Amino acid sequence: MAASATKKQIQAIIAADEQVKVFISEAQIKKIFGLMYELAALSPSEAKVKDRLCGIIQKELGIEVNPRTDIFKGFSERQGAKLIDAIKRYVRQAKRMDVSKLK
Repeated sequence: MAASATKKQIQAIIAADEQVKVFISEAQIKKIFGLMYELAALSPSEAKVKDRLCGIIQKELGIEVNPRTDIFKGFSERQGAKLIDAIKRYVRQAKRMDVSKLK
């Protein structure tokens, strides 16, 4: 009986995952780029914003993307949320560094 309960639980988890939005939303993409431009203003870099974003995606999500293509192709809504949270941490850190320079 325990084995069949486990199988039912697995099927329920799979069904729940299928109900989650499959693709990243336009609102998430706008938020990501908004945060990236805020980061660029706080922490200037010679790297282009899109290249920098690709580096963050590689580091935070372990996904290698090409900046010359649609970098969000195949991204799930959940991955988009993780990326937004990661970029928010980068922005907070840049703000702290900026404040420490003023002291």
